[in-house]
Amino acid sequence: MSIRFLLHRPSHSILIVTPLLVSIGGLLLAPLPAAATPPKYKLVDLGYLFNNANHSNDAAVGNAVNASGQVAGSSVYDAFADSHAFRTAAKSPINPSTDDLGDLGGFISAGHGINLSGQVVGASDNGGESHAFRTSANAPINPSTDDLGTLGGNESAGYSINSKGQVTGFAKIAVTGAAHAFRSSDNSGNALHDIGTLGGLQSFGYGINFSGQVAGYSNIAGLGNPSSHAFRTTANGNVSDLVGGVLSADLGTLPGGSSSFGRAINDSGQVVGYGNEADGKIHAFRTTATGTLSDGTATDLGTFGGDSQGFGIDTAGNVVGVSNGRAFLYTGSSLYDLNSYVANTSQLSGWTLTNAFGINDSGLITGLATDGASVTHAFLLEPDSVTTPEPGSVALLAACVSAGTCFLRCRRVRARFLQVLQRC
Repeated sequence: MSIRFLLHRPSHSILIVTPLLVSIGGLLLAPLPAAATPPKYKLVDLGYLFNNANHSNDAAVGNAVNASGQVAGSSVYDAFADSHAFRTAAKSPINPSTDDLGDLGGFISAGHGINLSGQVVGASDNGGESHAFRTSANAPINPSTDDLGTLGGNESAGYSINSKGQVTGFAKIAVTGAAHAFRSSDNSGNALHDIGTLGGLQSFGYGINFSGQVAGYSNIAGLGNPSSHAFRTTANGNVSDLVGGVLSADLGTLPGGSSSFGRAINDSGQVVGYGNEADGKIHAFRTTATGTLSDGTATDLGTFGGDSQGFGIDTAGNVVGVSNGRAFLYTGSSLYDLNSYVANTSQLSGWTLTNAFGINDSGLITGLATDGASVTHAFLLEPDSVTTPEPGSVALLAACVSAGTCFLRCRRVRARFLQVLQRC
């Protein structure tokens, strides 16, 4: 089948939310650290905007999940395999009557990112060209207000949005028609700002955090040079900014590699993506908040024996992606196959979780799965409190007890933890 819904679907998407620091009784509680091992998950099939009787053209993908558990993505909505962007209710399957976001006046759209308030960004046919869009909070696409336009060319797409409404993606420029990464105005306006390149022809923005740092990749300088490097801008800065005559946004490559690609960024500035190595293998990576791929501080996330790609990251630095056609979670210091952590294995009958694209700070994960008939499904994984202690509850309990504070919080955590132990 021709899966037209994949038009403009990036290989990732991630919601970036502001880390919440809460002080209770004098104890500062930061976002919980990466877990030593993954929890067990409840698997939710998000369904479709349209169901064919024989499922021949059914297809959907979940690209991003926000803090409340709303998922943004794309789904077939008619018998011709055309797609529309969708936004679900929190932790819920697609409801065709309420979740279809429509388009900019054409007949195809794709949802790539979602923020805390439920604004969705993506790309849509406007009746002649494909343009980036940004919806209002929990609203469908409004062709009159949501078209973000271009940088003078004939195409654009939005891939990520922060809580201020700033969007990043790419837009084609006038004359050459090359794609340049952009950062949009916040919700006060629709202007796109060209943030330049690393000296090459094209650049693409894939992730934006609360401070306005953009992560993505760009061609590097050199006539006909096909290599690209991942980048991370300063807050509201440009890819092309120079510091001491050096392109400060350039993250370089993994050891011995020639290209790298940034796909998401969290609020501390950690970038995830993938790049090739000296042996030609492609490996997922995660940088530190301020480090590069070339300074020895980045983490090579490894693989399941072949290649890997990182697509999403949460505040604690947990990463989701794909390796060897299987969705992964990188937490602690290990790579885990998410197919092995579904609580009810009967739910996986004939299914393979092939790609994980988005993760939020509660551990909810969305992505793409295939079933035994090679039909694609959007999924949501929700940590299962029945089979798994609440993430971080043991560490939080110990911290509360040792500090002699937040007594009531500790009692609630202890009660939940004991209930889990009793069920096990």
